Amino acid sequence: MFDYRFNNYKGIDVKHYRKKALRYYGDSCNRCGINENLQVHHKDRNRSNNELDNLEVLCYDCHSEEHKNEFKRERCPETGRFLSEEKESDVHV
Repeated sequence: MFDYRFNNYKGIDVKHYRKKALRYYGDSCNRCGINENLQVHHKDRNRSNNELDNLEVLCYDCHSEEHKNEFKRERCPETGRFLSEEKESDVHV
């Protein structure tokens, strides 16, 4: 039911935050309700921020839909953040 193939991402213990999110939010997609191919989404796109309010349990399809346009978006070379998310105070001139 759960995909633990990617149990370590850049030194982050995926099993820990995955278990925490599934225990808190349940074992079904928070958007469509399906209970297969579940993944844990970081709302702020920061995989180091594993606070419960930043995590969301999504199925593969809903997670893919959430990220579908990010491959087309340009990132700031200094911060690595998507340019549309850059705040004026964050932009270095």
